[in-house]
Amino acid sequence: MARITKEVLQMLAHDIMLDLQDEELTNLSQEFDVILKQMDLVQKIDTTNVHSMHFPFDLTVDYL
Repeated sequence: MARITKEVLQMLAHDIMLDLQDEELTNLSQEFDVILKQMDLVQKIDTTNVHSMHFPFDLTVDYL
């Protein structure tokens, strides 16, 4: 995945009217790098022959 740069974070912070210092942008950028690495690991999981689940429980609701 593409790396989130400090420039992108600064632009997003400006859009939502936040003023972030350089140290805060560096910390956010590092945190996004960790999240992206974790997402890469999740995407490497083999999900062949796994059926999708819309709701994980067999639940019957009868109100009447």
